Amino acid sequence: MTDFLTDPRYPFCSDSGKAELEVYLQWIADASLKDSEYAFIEYVKGRAGIQDGRHLLAIWEYQMQGQFDKTARSQMRLFFVNPNPEAAFDSSGAAGWFDFIESVYVLKSEVAAPLVRPPVFAKVGTAELPAQDFEMA
Repeated sequence: MTDFLTDPRYPFCSDSGKAELEVYLQWIADASLKDSEYAFIEYVKGRAGIQDGRHLLAIWEYQMQGQFDKTARSQMRLFFVNPNPEAAFDSSGAAGWFDFIESVYVLKSEVAAPLVRPPVFAKVGTAELPAQDFEMA
């Protein structure tokens, strides 16, 4: 069992955040995972039953009520949609994200997951290209 009480995030979490931190630390220990952005996002998605990080981004945006700029949104999009498996997540500054998890449980049904449509590619045939006259020298 991991000693979550000595984790640098523990003193800065709410009671619900502390409970989530304890479960998270046990999960990464059991799965032999590195404490990283990627592990955290996968943990939250799994606990909340969410399939895509875009849904987490939508929940974050809903909570922020538009009080963010383009740079912050870009950083959060990267964090939620493409988390870094090498970026350490074991600092006290990450404590607030464990408090965020409770709101994910509450808002996951209220905030709709963004509709993601795969791109449609059309093949361009050679018949549509202009004829070419090539001279051999």
